[in-house]
Amino acid sequence: WGVYNIGEKGDASYAAHYLGGDKEEYDALNSDELIDGNRVAWDAMFTIANAGMTNDLAYTNLSQVLNVPNFIDYMLMNFYAANTDWPWHNWNAARRRVPGGLWHFFSWDAEWTFGIGNDVNSDRTGVGVNDGAPGKLYAALRAHPEFRMQFADRAQKHLFNGGVLTPEPTQARWMRRAAELDRAIVGESARWGVGNTRQTWLSAQANVLSWFPVRTGILLNQLRNAGLYPQLNAPAF
Repeated sequence: WGVYNIGEKGDASYAAHYLGGDKEEYDALNSDELIDGNRVAWDAMFTIANAGMTNDLAYTNLSQVLNVPNFIDYMLMNFYAANTDWPWHNWNAARRRVPGGLWHFFSWDAEWTFGIGNDVNSDRTGVGVNDGAPGKLYAALRAHPEFRMQFADRAQKHLFNGGVLTPEPTQARWMRRAAELDRAIVGESARWGVGNTRQTWLSAQANVLSWFPVRTGILLNQLRNAGLYPQLNAPAF
């Protein structure tokens, strides 16, 4: 009935499709549950993280098993959307079991975003060691200045100059998907009944559209307060 929500399962097959290799080569986890491969490399990564980023060697060792730019982008995405049903669950991670293979994180089941269970001023930058694997890694990494600078660099890339988390691109992505769903929402409203109509959908969409013009600036201030972006703006040429 209505809309069927199609989502790729973040397992070894998924990782191999996007990152290369064969699915038999991958370790994959879904919210701390091993779904493919083994936990050897995963546990080794957390041995490094749990020891603390007390020196450059520790940070280098962690960055040799974790794809740090991917991890920063993953955290930025969840911070931008103010995901309130994460990171203690609703995450996927995978690594190809080859020399130099790095752990990648993927979004999963992220419907508590964009004003669902939160508001446009919600601040998720405070997640930490008690909030599941992504929170533990983030808490460990942000203690090191190189990670904080890398985080600022990625924020500069995505939050300025037409980056993927600036107002116009985010709204355009939403509207492309909304246009695909627009007529199917009629069937969806019929499936749920109890007063839901196409106008219910349009009202909900209006709430989401109010997010995009202001969230980028709000997130930037949150990153500054968290020590993940400098107080001064980057030079403009």
